[in-house]
Amino acid sequence: MSSTSYRTSSPPPLKRQRRSSSASLHGTTYYHSPPAPGESSYLPPPTSLLGPPTATTVTPSSAAGFGVGSQLSLSRNASNNPQQQPPTTFGAYSYPPPPPPHPLLPPSYSQQYQHQQLQQHYRTLSGTRSTTGSTMSLNGPQRQQRQEQYPPTTDVRPGSSSSASGGSASLPPLSLSILGVEPLDEFIKEVADFVHHMITTKPEHLVGTVEVEAKVGRLKDTRTGQRLGVPVLVESILAPEAMDMRFESNMPSSQHRHYNTLLNNLKTSAQHGLPLEYEHLYLVDNFYTDSPGAGDSREKVRVTRDEKTSTVVQCVKKIRLGDLNIYSPKRAADWRVSVNLEVPVPHPLGSPSYSRRKDRMRYTHEEFVIDLTQVTTQPNPSAPPQQTHELELEIARPELLLATAVKRNDVSVSELERSAFDELIRAFVNNARILVRNSLDTW
Repeated sequence: MSSTSYRTSSPPPLKRQRRSSSASLHGTTYYHSPPAPGESSYLPPPTSLLGPPTATTVTPSSAAGFGVGSQLSLSRNASNNPQQQPPTTFGAYSYPPPPPPHPLLPPSYSQQYQHQQLQQHYRTLSGTRSTTGSTMSLNGPQRQQRQEQYPPTTDVRPGSSSSASGGSASLPPLSLSILGVEPLDEFIKEVADFVHHMITTKPEHLVGTVEVEAKVGRLKDTRTGQRLGVPVLVESILAPEAMDMRFESNMPSSQHRHYNTLLNNLKTSAQHGLPLEYEHLYLVDNFYTDSPGAGDSREKVRVTRDEKTSTVVQCVKKIRLGDLNIYSPKRAADWRVSVNLEVPVPHPLGSPSYSRRKDRMRYTHEEFVIDLTQVTTQPNPSAPPQQTHELELEIARPELLLATAVKRNDVSVSELERSAFDELIRAFVNNARILVRNSLDTW
């Protein structure tokens, strides 16, 4: 691949202000501190890049879900009185905070009404907001032309005049299901089960850092080299080893530039209320063969240095534990969830087998890191340099991931603690979906 003059750009610098209680975009860097000894490791529910997640209900453990039912807070800054929360803005649009979530299951008739209002809130949010090509949206650029306006929700509470009217076209209150609960999202549970299984079954003799990441790319048929075609209509998790395919994380420079613009706009938008920090990194990776005849790239030692200071940032052997491929037929991109183990090793002797330079923009949002990287590789001194472009989402704190995984479905801890792992994976999946849905149509 020929070299391109495109370089990752940083958002314009912002004047740092004192952080307010509303966690404004221009506040100080927002990180969770690791729990102190004896302190609860419960993770407050993370939100997605665009703020409030889709309507979520935690179902009873009898439904093989996240444990005995409870409704977690939809926002990190949620208060007991939603009327006191200021309106949330996105671009030129403003919408009120979501209605209060219903309390513990099973829901009463009035709680069902609250849930219906919550669903209407998010339908309106995703159905009426138009976006431009430089603004990230819930449904991506393929939904930009949608301008339909949902009619205002009429009062359908028991005893209201509209519900008593025989000629009204409004929908009466409905139960979540015939059992009174909402079935668990199998997609998110499958991802959570996969990550949990990889963590709990990793080789005991290997001590290292667990890395969970989602890469945006394309699934391709290894025989034809074309994008994989699967007879499904919506986003689907593919069974491992079921098809002859490979995942290609390299994207066109135009796609890379598009994501750079979207993420920079999220950072600099004064009307966006979510904290998003960034840093521009210049790194150099040197790869050494772990032992004579070790041809597998996963068995090579990687030494990462800061290009400016030559300081060794990391010296590890990366071991892949497992991959989960997600095919998205309605989008231009697919994605892959990977669980790896980074084992620290001493600095190897000799000369590296090859090197690569990484020009990386790192965006940090709550418990997640988004790395937008332009990689330059030169296989040998006589060969021209080759550039690739990658986008990956990673869980920022491995120690938090492991702490919540240990307490998953543990009946001896509180409901919030045993559900924290699944809430972390839920926000992780939401962010990955938003990135994929905002890819350009051309690839």
